[in-house]
Amino acid sequence: MNSNGNSDEHMITKKGSYSYLSPEGQTISMEYVADETGFHPKGDHLPVAPENTLEVVQAIREFEAAYELAAKANPESAQNNGYISPSNY
Repeated sequence: MNSNGNSDEHMITKKGSYSYLSPEGQTISMEYVADETGFHPKGDHLPVAPENTLEVVQAIREFEAAYELAAKANPESAQNNGYISPSNY
């Protein structure tokens, strides 16, 4: 089973790569994976997100705790909304 409760045998995953010459004469190369969680590109030219600060980590924990409380109060709603915790990315 995957994170959405679906069987992995029905999941479609596409992988690929391409490159091109930029106007500045630089070769730009990109690899990617596209699956049920979205499009995931990788390349040296792409920006990289910074590490989470302690404040962000704490906010995520507080949100997840509140979400769990709400899910326990209304389990049918929690099962059907498709939320995936940031810690599962």
